[in-house]
Formats: sequence, structure tokens, C-alpha cells
Amino acid sequence: MPADRQAGLLRSDHPAWCLDPLDGISNFASGTPYFSVSLALLQGGEVVFGMVYDPNRDELFTARKGEGARLNGDDLVLSESGLSLSQSTALIDFKRLSETLAVRLVSQRPYASQRSFGSVALDWCWLAAGRVQLYLHGRSNVWDYASGNLIFLEAGGYASTLEGEAVFLNALRPRSCVGAVDQQLFAAWSDWLGIGQSGRPSSDQ
Repeated sequence: MPADRQAGLLRSDHPAWCLDPLDGISNFASGTPYFSVSLALLQGGEVVFGMVYDPNRDELFTARKGEGARLNGDDLVLSESGLSLSQSTALIDFKRLSETLAVRLVSQRPYASQRSFGSVALDWCWLAAGRVQLYLHGRSNVWDYASGNLIFLEAGGYASTLEGEAVFLNALRPRSCVGAVDQQLFAAWSDWLGIGQSGRPSSDQ
């Protein structure tokens, strides 16, 4: 792949659609009803529109940058969960995390319960709907996260990478994803993960 395509996904003067026609292909193949279609519009080096459709539940999640998020046309707005980190449910993709972090999550579990469903785009939307409270994914491609991350942020959620950066990057490099449904939980989750001022997760916690 040419170096310019590695560095940038699109030029700022060229809008582009980013489509994942089947996010959760292993689930689809095995008959597990958790997969989705994800579509994002990228313009000016950012995501300006996102759409995720869950055909099993006939749920359409949408968002326009700066205009909020919606579920089947109704406003999707996160409120303060009122939960502590230890009371929360987390979506964690263990297989793409470092061994150190994965072992720590198991041996020093900071949340009440953990799930892994297998569709990144839909994971973000379930966060946006408040069905779970925390998220962690070690390696997600732009076509997996672009639309769902916008929907989550427009619903009022908080997110970063494990390095403390914005999740979306105008590039084809995979990104780690950290999310929480409110500011208090995000601060506690980030602190537990060791995402500090240096932007690097601590390895000795």
C-alpha cells in the first residue's frame, strides 16, 4: 500500500463513504444474532455522519456531527449512570489486548460484569443506548469503529484510545478504544487503565 494511503484515509477536499457491510461476520456465520451494517461519511479529515443498522432487532442508530444521535428516529441521549466502576457492566474484547492488561482485568476485575459480543459498530451503539457502561477494545479498524464511535460521542459518551488520544484517526492504522457512558465513569476507567498525562497505559499496575 502506498505511504500516503497508510498515513491518510482521504484528502480533506474529497468526501468518502466508509462501509462495513457485515460487522460481526463470525456471529453471522454461526447464527449468533449480533451483527450489523455500518456506514460512515468522512469529510475534512473527520467523521460527519454515521449509521449502524441491526437487522435482528430492526434498530437503526444514526448521528450527524454536532446534531446528536438517534435510535429509530428518537433522540439518543446518555444521562449520568449513577454507577461506580465496580457496579458497571463492560464490553471487553480480550483477544486483542496485551497479555499483561488481559491478565490484570481477569485477576483484578474492576467492574461488576463483562461481555464480548463480536460487532464493534454495534458495541458502540449499545453503549450509546446505555445498555452497558464501559468499553475496551485493543485493535479496531476504522470501518469497524467510525460510525459507532460518532454515534456514541453524539449521544454524550466519553472515549479515547489507550494512549489518551481521540479514537478516530484519518488513517488506516487500527486503533485501541476505551469508552464510558458518563464523565465520572470515564475518569475512573481511564485511571484504572493507567491512561495518564503521558498518554501511556501503566504496565506495573
